[in-house]
Amino acid sequence: MGAGMVRGTGVAAVVGVVVLVCAVAGASASGGKSPTPVRKLAPCTLQAGSDTTLGPRPSGLIAYLDGATDGLTTASGATGATGPFSERVFKDYRISGVDLAIGWDILQPTDGPIDWAPLDCTFAQADAHQKFVVLTLLPGWHTPAWALATTTSTTPAADPITACPGSVTATPFAWTYDGSDPPAKTVPDPWNSVYLCRWFNFLKAVEARYGGNPEFRMISVAGPTSISDEMTLPRNPGSPPPGSDLCAVTHPVLVKIDPPCDTAVPPVAKSANGTPVDTYGSDINMWRALGYTPAAYTGAWATAFRHYRAMFTNQYLSLALGDGLPIGSQPSTGAPSVSDPSQTTATPLTVIRTGLGYASRFVLQEDALSGAGASQRRPYAYVQANCADANTGFQTEAPSQPGVSPSALAAALQKGVAAGGRFIEVYQQDVLDTAGSSGHDVQAALNYAYQALQNPVTCAPLTITATPQTATIGTAITITVNSTLSPDELDYNEGVPPTVPATAAIDIYVGSSTSPAITCTTWPCTKTLGSTPGGTTTVTAELAYPPGPGDPPQAPIATAKTSVARTGAGGSGKPCTTTVCNKT
Repeated sequence: MGAGMVRGTGVAAVVGVVVLVCAVAGASASGGKSPTPVRKLAPCTLQAGSDTTLGPRPSGLIAYLDGATDGLTTASGATGATGPFSERVFKDYRISGVDLAIGWDILQPTDGPIDWAPLDCTFAQADAHQKFVVLTLLPGWHTPAWALATTTSTTPAADPITACPGSVTATPFAWTYDGSDPPAKTVPDPWNSVYLCRWFNFLKAVEARYGGNPEFRMISVAGPTSISDEMTLPRNPGSPPPGSDLCAVTHPVLVKIDPPCDTAVPPVAKSANGTPVDTYGSDINMWRALGYTPAAYTGAWATAFRHYRAMFTNQYLSLALGDGLPIGSQPSTGAPSVSDPSQTTATPLTVIRTGLGYASRFVLQEDALSGAGASQRRPYAYVQANCADANTGFQTEAPSQPGVSPSALAAALQKGVAAGGRFIEVYQQDVLDTAGSSGHDVQAALNYAYQALQNPVTCAPLTITATPQTATIGTAITITVNSTLSPDELDYNEGVPPTVPATAAIDIYVGSSTSPAITCTTWPCTKTLGSTPGGTTTVTAELAYPPGPGDPPQAPIATAKTSVARTGAGGSGKPCTTTVCNKT
């Protein structure tokens, strides 16, 4: 995902596409489809590294490989495979680096030595071809069973379990993709300190092995996660059919919810003709009963950022965005959390602010870049809103499908470029697709992105101007605010209810006033200033969502400022001072 000089080599890296490999256990992001036959990796020689510098920020095209459907395994000893990635990817001049996503349960299925084969081979390939590496290591749904065990022992202190004594609360959740229902898997409470402690101990071993490798450019921050590295949790709101007795199901946790509805993983329901129907479990109710609150969740992300920053001192830290849960605080200790739809936006914006605190080390990305339809998800707008303040990028939602028009891929790449992204991750399948007219069009789309990402577009998500900026007493000043962010995308929630109760708006503040001079729900937006204090006055524009009932203001999506000045004499003939000028 980057360009410039390869750290520790003095060799110029090619700006281009970065490939991401994903290896997870049990289910894939395509909906738990059966994986292809297992592909084992031969042992790889890992070069020692002692680099202590932060390389160029990630940029260019990045390639992504789903290891679950590719049949990737950690089992070493086979011959014929040089690493998780195709050699063609590393020889492609458009590729800047590779991103390997792999589950913790794949690398360390038992409480014992870590099988480093996939990571060793990835770094060996990258070293040989002078491409950089991004690691997307997955806990959450991919936490090995042994790491969820309860222990009270603290001996030996070096063991990842006994070093973090206590219990981990974990609950089965199903996750539906493309209309299929994969088996439920256990998700640890994202804020559970014992779970996070064990996860960070695993990461310490990763850093000790690869932290000094000059090709190791970026790592995705994870921990308060579930199926992927995205900031998402199971969020099915539940929708029992009329007359169903599912809501009568009792559960030791959900019994606290009124009405209780059903469990997150309910019994299989059948319609009148015996045909299986969708599961109706309410993930939202389950999280409410488990004590989820925005403060606990955002606090877990703050903890994760702090630990990643302390461990991975030579790498960029990326946050893959998602919507928050529509859940608020607990009215009292032990009581279920209340519903709060505004938290679908307030929660991710809070986590973004945490990431921005790490300045140039922070990378903000969205992993569902789509060419279908007019609107992207809200996280797309959040990335676009921060393109001037953070390193930003995207990952395409899925590989281009054979027989389906590749124009969707081309449109997705164009949207990523237009949003000011410095890198775009694409699936390895697309990089390798050269068959027929479809393959030709896919390659043309990648060629476009390769060229476009070498010169990212100028980023101005929110602009404010004053006309004129300096005026005498009695002369009006017009403030104009505009945004490249689409109102539709700012309010698009993939059709998952409940949505934000009101749309995003632009507030214009004059001077130190805490009340907006005007609020606009469409833009461009203008405000005419008549009398302002003598001297210079700051005018601020904030694009933000309204808070929920009783909630504090949400963190702004984007902010812009300008200044205006008044000169000349007031009505008394005296020059303007720092007080309000008299009109002539």
